[in-house]
Amino acid sequence: MARYVRESGEVELLKETVEGVRNKRRVHGVLILTDRRLVVQIARPSPLLGWLVGLVSPLYHPAAADAGPLEMTHQIDRAKLDSVEAHDRQMIAFHTKGEGHGQTSFAVYSMTPFDVWQLRIQQWLAGTLAAAPLPQARLVER
Repeated sequence: MARYVRESGEVELLKETVEGVRNKRRVHGVLILTDRRLVVQIARPSPLLGWLVGLVSPLYHPAAADAGPLEMTHQIDRAKLDSVEAHDRQMIAFHTKGEGHGQTSFAVYSMTPFDVWQLRIQQWLAGTLAAAPLPQARLVER
């Protein structure tokens, strides 16, 4: 199983919940933009958890199948990203530079509109996307 580990000095700029496809099913995942790369992690189904839920519940709940650990399925270095495209209302596809077997492509499903993704990726490629500032704390009087 490939794991996402932040490299020394690497800064996470954005982390967003998405869905990916595994075994012809949409499962939960996370898309992470760092100052160096784009990383996608998708849930790996847990057979044991699926079996336990099926044993306890006569109506097997399909969401239990994607309750497993996250596994890094794709990563693209910033210098290698070529394009981001919308394929369906919620499907966003990412493509690297290159042709044929030299190109990597993958898609995720996101509730965030495509124009927002397009702007984020343009800023990321230009090096102007910054990590979100930490929220300001407020004193609450009781």
